[in-house]
Amino acid sequence: MILAHSLVDFNLHQPPVMVVAILDLAGLLAVLSGRFPGFIKTGEYEISRPGLVRAFIFSAGILISLLIVFQSAIEGLYYQALRFAKPEQKISALYQLSRLPAGYAPVYFQLGEEFRKSYIETSKLELGVQGAKYFEFASALNREDYHTYFQWAECVYRVGVLVRAIQVFNESEDLCLKAAERGPGQVFSYLLLSNIEYVKKDYKRSERWLETALFYEPYFLRARSRLAAVLLEDGELPAADTEFKKLLEMKKETDEILAKPNSGLSGYQKLLLATDPEEIAKTQKIIDAQSIPPLFQKSR
Repeated sequence: MILAHSLVDFNLHQPPVMVVAILDLAGLLAVLSGRFPGFIKTGEYEISRPGLVRAFIFSAGILISLLIVFQSAIEGLYYQALRFAKPEQKISALYQLSRLPAGYAPVYFQLGEEFRKSYIETSKLELGVQGAKYFEFASALNREDYHTYFQWAECVYRVGVLVRAIQVFNESEDLCLKAAERGPGQVFSYLLLSNIEYVKKDYKRSERWLETALFYEPYFLRARSRLAAVLLEDGELPAADTEFKKLLEMKKETDEILAKPNSGLSGYQKLLLATDPEEIAKTQKIIDAQSIPPLFQKSR
């Protein structure tokens, strides 16, 4: 079990995990060779300096133990840093950990997340840039993690909203596509890709990304609300009206579920069912206005 985990662990390059994988493999081979004679060819060899070999094994054992203790200490200090209530204290503690040669990806990811949150609160560009930098460090240590690439893309997107530079939006799009590759069913990637295309005024691509999100999660209400709004922006009133009616029906249904004290929904499911009341009201107003016949509009 441990061997199988070690072989697929994204931190296999870290010395303690690598050592555990080697020891697991050695133990597995020893068991198999005992049960199946001839599975591994064995032989006896005379060691010229047995004392030196014993010293090497003893030293290697101490080194392995130290590496495992070091990695465990890093993980413990990481969780301790997360307990700080103030962002400044949390960032300071995580930064100190990041300077140690542990290669522990969650430290860099959490640093990126803390800088991203601070950037959202303050709109200070340097905080957003710092956040993106630490997400990049985390992705170098964990290249197959969806959340790292998504949060990195989202951080860069927010920087793009502030500086209004097309190059920044393009970078965010590339990162979000990488996130989608690593988590095809993670629909928030498609919502972000739709927002990027909307900012670039490519409404058709924005609609396609939202349709992809709804293919995976038909009750992703924010995506359905955005699709109605983008269709309106693109001049597709009948399609927008159809999507908006679906949204209202689904919202009525899900509101009844959410109103129950014990709905049984997970945090992720509640995020899918969340809506933006302001966007819904705005879309409703536009649809109602465009549905009124021109002569009646003038008379009013």
